[in-house]
Amino acid sequence: MSTVTTTQTTRNNSGGYGYVGRLPLGVAIISILVGIVGFVILLDGLLVLLLNDAFLNVGTSTGGVAATYGQITGGAIITVFGAVLLGSAVGLWDQRLWALVLAVIVSFALLVFELFSGGTLGIILAGILFVYLLAVHRHFD
Repeated sequence: MSTVTTTQTTRNNSGGYGYVGRLPLGVAIISILVGIVGFVILLDGLLVLLLNDAFLNVGTSTGGVAATYGQITGGAIITVFGAVLLGSAVGLWDQRLWALVLAVIVSFALLVFELFSGGTLGIILAGILFVYLLAVHRHFD
């Protein structure tokens, strides 16, 4: 006598399958850490933008003006990077697929960077992060 087992997956309200909605602990930790780092980087970029004259007030020389414009550009880039990290942290917490793709791309880039730099601990951590994010892909919609 043979027994046939069937499994039924039901779609939830957001159009995804049953895995979505249960936030894995690792993803929660990753999103909180990314959010904290994003917030700190965003504040750093804003401080660079707001306080550039206080630190680069070197008179009216051409070098001072060029340094100020460079400082403003750098501050803007840092601010945008922090905002992107904050957005991706929210996306990871909400289990959005675009945030998972962004996190996988960044963790893979970090893994490649660590491979070239030769940092053993960095290779291990980036590899674990990369594999973990691939393993929990079913939880994202």
